Amino acid sequence: MRIRRGQRLAPWLVAAAGLLLVFLVANFRQVAGRATPIWDADLGFAPYYTLVADYARAGRLLLWNPWTNAGSPDFADPQVGALSPVVVAIGAATGGHLAGFRVYWLFMWFLAGFGILVLGRHLQAPAWGASVAAAGFLFSGFLVGHAEHTSWLYSFAWFPLMIWRLDEALRSGRWRPCFEAGALWGLSGVAGYPGVTCANGIFALLWAAGRWICPWPVREATATSPEDSPTKTMAFASLARTLRSITILFIVGILVMSPTYLGFLVEGRGFSDRADPLPREEAIGSNALHPLALTTVFSPYLGSLPPRTLWPYTDLSSASIYMGAVVLWLAMVSLLARPRERWRWWLLGVAVLATGLSLGRSLPLRGWLYDLVPPTRYFRHATLFRAYTIFYFTTLALIATADLASERASTIRRWRFTVPAAVLAIAAVVSFYVVRSMAIDDSGPIRVFRGQALLWGIWLGILTISIVVGWGTAGARATVPAALVFLAALDALAAQRLPLTIEDRNPALVDAWRQVDAKHDARLDLTSGGTYRAAAVEDPDADWVSNKNLPVKSPVLRGYSGFSNRFHEAWVKDRFLRSTAIGDSRFWFAREVGRVVPSDASFKAFARRSNSLHAISLLIHAPGAMMQISRAGEPTPTDATDRAVIEALPPAERIPVSVVRYRSEELSFEVMTPSEGW
Repeated sequence: MRIRRGQRLAPWLVAAAGLLLVFLVANFRQVAGRATPIWDADLGFAPYYTLVADYARAGRLLLWNPWTNAGSPDFADPQVGALSPVVVAIGAATGGHLAGFRVYWLFMWFLAGFGILVLGRHLQAPAWGASVAAAGFLFSGFLVGHAEHTSWLYSFAWFPLMIWRLDEALRSGRWRPCFEAGALWGLSGVAGYPGVTCANGIFALLWAAGRWICPWPVREATATSPEDSPTKTMAFASLARTLRSITILFIVGILVMSPTYLGFLVEGRGFSDRADPLPREEAIGSNALHPLALTTVFSPYLGSLPPRTLWPYTDLSSASIYMGAVVLWLAMVSLLARPRERWRWWLLGVAVLATGLSLGRSLPLRGWLYDLVPPTRYFRHATLFRAYTIFYFTTLALIATADLASERASTIRRWRFTVPAAVLAIAAVVSFYVVRSMAIDDSGPIRVFRGQALLWGIWLGILTISIVVGWGTAGARATVPAALVFLAALDALAAQRLPLTIEDRNPALVDAWRQVDAKHDARLDLTSGGTYRAAAVEDPDADWVSNKNLPVKSPVLRGYSGFSNRFHEAWVKDRFLRSTAIGDSRFWFAREVGRVVPSDASFKAFARRSNSLHAISLLIHAPGAMMQISRAGEPTPTDATDRAVIEALPPAERIPVSVVRYRSEELSFEVMTPSEGW
């Protein structure tokens, strides 16, 4: 069988336009403003975007944020994107409103699928084949599941483009693609989740290693179509070329992201507990993928089931490895079509490795990575590695469509199309009903019906197409590309609609965001508000609070931030201590202060003393002490001495101040003190 592809640019423009159309139709409620982002995107990422956008409109970069958690060095938090040229540019263009965040959010999401189109063209896949793979990738369990986690989506969106330039460097030996790949990796880090950024580098390294170890086919040009020519030779990337490409990639990438990450390591240390490595057990086991969740590869419905009875330690956003049923089938066809090509088996091996890393509690791989690669000690969520399972399977699918479009397609035995389709279809049906029988799903019969309809429709469609490819007439086989594109688009739309991790359609929440937008204050000067600070936008004792104070520029003691700090959290939970740091009268004066080492024991003694006096005492320490704060619960040699100092201190007193200037980088005020002091 031979399905000819066009080599002109026009088919690829059509493919990109079609993919964009499917994407916008799937997210029409966001485009129309009839839904809001959900959970983390609603509470944190969208409000933060409005702040970065307001700074961009003012021609400035966000460095210190005085409105969240009583002040925070947010330029040093990679997930905020304060130093990302992409976030700043889109923010400057759209402004600090929810509509602007939607543009940024959807742009980054679509970029992931667009990257697969570009990579597919580079790998000599036909335009229709790249469309099929891109649709599955764009609405995969990772991107749909983490649509609320904008920083995850941002980091991973650059990975296909990064691999495209790296592979071009390995193939051609040119220097420029090496620098471009490094720049793309750096971009993935300046507004992304550090764990995904780190994993991008690891799996790019594995791609390069595979190109060095495994040969790939080189097609000689013919007079009619160079890409349809039979394979004549096999090529390798030399060790020197591989090392050079990877070295340049890492050097350029580190330079690009260094302002953010140096800030994280320097400014974050002492300010946030996240500036230190996580305990081994937490990094390995926190939000690891449950083995039963591997069945989600067959249906997006399974990945959207409530996790409490199925995979209790895996978050709902992180349970799915769905990559599109068509992509899964094509990946299996790719392995069977050319079983002697080691490169394909390398791709499968890396995908299996990524899956093993995501199973942090069930396999030792994540623990070994923690021990051997120090940067991986800083992030939890072992499930993030499933993103690369999906990517490498998608690459296999791209290669399969290139096989279908080549002169050698007729040499592929028929059973290599139908057998994987039949086996996968049977596994999908059995898994669906077994897992569903174990779940507690109270979402209603309509949603269950949609899940079943998608299951049977998609897999029967794939089985039918596999039969047509193997045994159909020439006319019937000519319809296969269109049938696969239609099936992939239908699957993508359903994969977006079934999960519950993308948007909230509650009219009350939509209206609440409209009210926030209506009160939006783009000014970066806090002087007119005086010294007032609220406890939080919502109930400060709630499990979660939002950053919706940022669009309206209202300072809060407790906001939603990745820069967690155990002392700050304990301060907020203590009702009396909280009261000392909010309102207008939050300035204190003391004639005498205590010099102590910042530690858990000192803070507990301070909290007890403050509650007993119903007033705080003032404590100071050397600036360098912030860089040496012990881990939670670890004693320090001065604990007993510091406790005695704290218990002997007199109480401080509230003192009024008159604000002269209050900006993000400056607070000046006038005050009349009763004596010398602090």
